[in-house]
Amino acid sequence: MGPTGALVRRPKITGVRVGPANLGPMLTGFFLLQTVTIQLPAADPPVRIDPGLVQRMADPVWFGRHPLNPAWSVDSRTIWFERPTVGRGVPEVWRVPREGGEAELVPLEDRHSAPPGLRRFNNAGTRVLFGRSGDLFVQDLPGDGLAASEPRPLAITAASERPIGFSADGESVHFQRDDALLARDLETGLEREFVRFAFAKDPSEDRDAEPEGFTAQAQERLSDVLRERRARTQDRRAHGDRLRALDPFALPEKIYLQPGLERVSVIPSPDERFVLVAAAPPAGQAVRDSMPEWVTESGRVVPRDVRSWVGEQPLRAVRLFLLEVASGTARELDLTALIGWDEDPLKDLREAKHERELAERSAAGEESAAGEEEPDEAPKPPAFERSVRLIRARWSPSGERLAVQLRSHDNKDRWLAEVDLESGELGILDHRHDQAWVGFLDQGFGWLRDGSGLWYLSERTGFCHLYLVDGPDSRGRSVTEGRFEVTAVEESLTGGRLFFRTNRTDPGVHELETYDLESGELKRWTDFGGGMTFSVAPDGTAVRMLVTQWNQPPDLWLLELEPGSSPRRLTDSSSAAFRAVDWVEPTWIDVPIATEGSIPRGFDTIRGRAYLPPDGAPAPDPDGRPCVIFVHGAGYLQNAHRGWSSYFREFFFHDWLAKRGVVVLDLDYRGSAGYGRDWRTSIYRHMGEPELEDLLAGIDYAGQNLGVDPARVGVYGGSYGGFLTLMGLFKEPGRFAAGAALRPVTDWAHYNHGYTSNILNTPELDPEAYLRSSPIEFAEGLEDALLICHGLVDDNVFAKDSIRLAQRLIELGKDDWEFATYPVEAHGFREPTSWADEYRRIAELFERHLRLHAVEPSAPR
Repeated sequence: MGPTGALVRRPKITGVRVGPANLGPMLTGFFLLQTVTIQLPAADPPVRIDPGLVQRMADPVWFGRHPLNPAWSVDSRTIWFERPTVGRGVPEVWRVPREGGEAELVPLEDRHSAPPGLRRFNNAGTRVLFGRSGDLFVQDLPGDGLAASEPRPLAITAASERPIGFSADGESVHFQRDDALLARDLETGLEREFVRFAFAKDPSEDRDAEPEGFTAQAQERLSDVLRERRARTQDRRAHGDRLRALDPFALPEKIYLQPGLERVSVIPSPDERFVLVAAAPPAGQAVRDSMPEWVTESGRVVPRDVRSWVGEQPLRAVRLFLLEVASGTARELDLTALIGWDEDPLKDLREAKHERELAERSAAGEESAAGEEEPDEAPKPPAFERSVRLIRARWSPSGERLAVQLRSHDNKDRWLAEVDLESGELGILDHRHDQAWVGFLDQGFGWLRDGSGLWYLSERTGFCHLYLVDGPDSRGRSVTEGRFEVTAVEESLTGGRLFFRTNRTDPGVHELETYDLESGELKRWTDFGGGMTFSVAPDGTAVRMLVTQWNQPPDLWLLELEPGSSPRRLTDSSSAAFRAVDWVEPTWIDVPIATEGSIPRGFDTIRGRAYLPPDGAPAPDPDGRPCVIFVHGAGYLQNAHRGWSSYFREFFFHDWLAKRGVVVLDLDYRGSAGYGRDWRTSIYRHMGEPELEDLLAGIDYAGQNLGVDPARVGVYGGSYGGFLTLMGLFKEPGRFAAGAALRPVTDWAHYNHGYTSNILNTPELDPEAYLRSSPIEFAEGLEDALLICHGLVDDNVFAKDSIRLAQRLIELGKDDWEFATYPVEAHGFREPTSWADEYRRIAELFERHLRLHAVEPSAPR
């Protein structure tokens, strides 16, 4: 029986707190039973508890210390993980044997043995290279289930050393020390720079150049001494070059690349024949915003520089150079050969921008005083120039093949190409063009362990699927297909099988699947029906997983990759206090989309979680129950899945509301992850409209099917959820009786470039998209109750967003709104007192405006 059905002993509740006396008679009961400590005596009968809001918002360790950041030991014998401590202090390090048994706390003196984060295995899987505190280590792996040897240091220096990988034959390791690229022979210990380069003009071009110009040529012609000196100098240089060529220990000649560029990344081939160098012009100075920190240790206000706004971040146009080590030559790869390079996907917007500039210039000329000079000639539209950034470049294990992945700065194109090492030409393996924006899921790719081909992810069909290039078909063949998504692909070190997650069975369920490269067999290994992340053991014989259910926070499971094996649980971390709560199980619903003509391909309903009042909750009024709609944040995520939500405090709040007679909806509105390309991009250039349509469809559905009174609906959410809360209140007055906008984006022109430019382009190029997507532009529509909450040291969505909106509401004369600030909180709150205060305010808002019943939470019985 799961945590919901588990029976527990009667708790002894200590540290009971009663809420503030000024909450009023209807609210006082809501805040009773704020448990701080729960003890379980041995002999008492089973009971249930219903913790109050303060307990629900307490430090997360109250409901268990669940595994974080699990990692395999390099010999595949042990799984290491962290467990959080109170107040986000230094986490504890634990390990659990692969064969099972009790997890043990790792003593401080043994923590240096923890699996390294950045590690590189040789092709045979018998050695691993890793860095620790800027130094290099190598470790031998005997295999056959034997323990790994002790790591041995390769370099302990004050310099910063970054591991790159092993040579193709495994006899050397490659690493970067500061700006130098080095190889170290593992037998002799010899370190050598096998390539050197600089972004500068080759000095030999001037040194060996023939005299130019009349005067210089006359000197050469008229002076025997000058000619003889020049000849002797050339002979000495040629002699030195011959000696260096014969010296096995001479440094390689420096290769000179385009002056004025800077290195972005350097990727050597495992066989040391080539080095790929990505370079770009120096980054311009970004215009950064400033944020004051009000509550500091010194007592003084401390200003802090924070990010720039969308459209203000300098974009570096990457250029790629292929360096041939033996010849000391370099070839620049021709990116203009990429498919669609000369096509401007934003041509219409650029032309419209040019027309606006002409109109503004004309208007300025008409307003000039008589007799003044006429304006200069009308400017011509700037020439279109495409630029890209390098997503990743990967050499095959032998070093004989190179693939690169590039993305255009306008976010419309992504290319995966193999580089012909002889000609430098790019052979396109996959090209994704999206008139909205190319998604981030389909940027994964990797070479097969045997070097015969590569796998990649692509949204080619509208859903992210796995493709394989292992033959003459340059576009690759599909391994998976259908209305589901593939993520997190990896091949084991032993090769032969690809591992990945899919939501094949349900958009909100992730399971483990494999593809056998030899037989072509697809196999599903798990049937958890919830959430799951995984990692394959280095020896390729097992998979460790973090598994969750809607009422089960993450715990470690292990799957031995043998026929007929089943996953087994390694940790069980939920606290007795958590198990003692009879959590309201959500009902998964599919809400029909109300807007004709905007139905995304493959999905015509909106997936949601509905928290329905359980037995014992207050009976509905004649017109129905109150309803609260929660709006999850963005980035690219979903929350109506069947696993444990990262919004666990919101889950606790929804359980608390449902037990007080409130229906709660949590919808994966359009733009959410897990539902394919069309769902993802339906918000392009018009954020806030499709999603709001989905929230309104949820209200209609709840009124027709869940017994909700449409006149008593509240809405709340943070970040993107705060943005949509504002759009709902401002654009659809009367549909929501009240809303709480937490750390909301109020003006997208003030948000960051990486996220916003995908969806709305840039304000300079596409001002209309920003005007119709920013809540501050619609603030005059506010008629219902609004609560705004924002941390003052939020360096993601600046508090300035809410402050500017507050000033706008003041000037509009709006009166039924309030603004709560949290001086020490960033975008994600850290302090339990802040969480408790915020949710107390949200509860008060909904109690006042949704007319919730004042029902005291159930006492222990």
